[in-house]
Amino acid sequence: MKRILITRMLITGGLIVGAIVALVVLLQRIGSNNMIYLTTDEFGPWATAAWINGDNWSYLVKLIPYYSYNYALILAVVYRLFDDPHRMYQAAVVFNALTTASIVPLAYLICCQLDTERRPLVHISIGLFCALTSANIVYSNLTWSEAWLNFISWIVLYMAVKLFSNPSVEGYMGPILFAFFLMMGYTTHQRFLGIVVAGLLSLIFLTIRKKMTLKQLFVTLAAIAVMLC
Repeated sequence: MKRILITRMLITGGLIVGAIVALVVLLQRIGSNNMIYLTTDEFGPWATAAWINGDNWSYLVKLIPYYSYNYALILAVVYRLFDDPHRMYQAAVVFNALTTASIVPLAYLICCQLDTERRPLVHISIGLFCALTSANIVYSNLTWSEAWLNFISWIVLYMAVKLFSNPSVEGYMGPILFAFFLMMGYTTHQRFLGIVVAGLLSLIFLTIRKKMTLKQLFVTLAAIAVMLC
């Protein structure tokens, strides 16, 4: 019992260290970020955040493509909390870095589900490598929706692995949460549509394999319909 407790403490400590290492790498340039320069892809979410807070950026928004609102809901909170645009932007970057660093424990949990051998150090290392890809480092230092979208993708993957790993899906909470995060991804960016379709097909497949009941499937689909309204 004592050995199991020590092992769990070491794993928890390893995950915390891995997440901190990821944060340090992702935020290493935040101190030198002393000028606000929004790219075209950043105007969309910030314009929606500004509109939520009563500011009108419509002249700028009409010059760029449409952007979904989910990530803008987070930026709206940042927009409200900070008056200084510089601090506002840095706070958004810190949030992006936190979501990216969260990939470390998420990837670890997925590895534990897929790999039957107990290799915590390997699993934590995989999580750290997944979090610190070159794309993630770039996305975390810009207020694009990609860092948030990537985080949602990992949650969806974790929930999908959990659903398929269980002999049967019990209750409604698991499938509904799975559908909820699918819709969160879709309302963040339309490119998530392919994952939404794959997720729905997975639920149908689970129903065909008798791991889910028809009632569970219909309740989940009804929840998706409500979220789309």
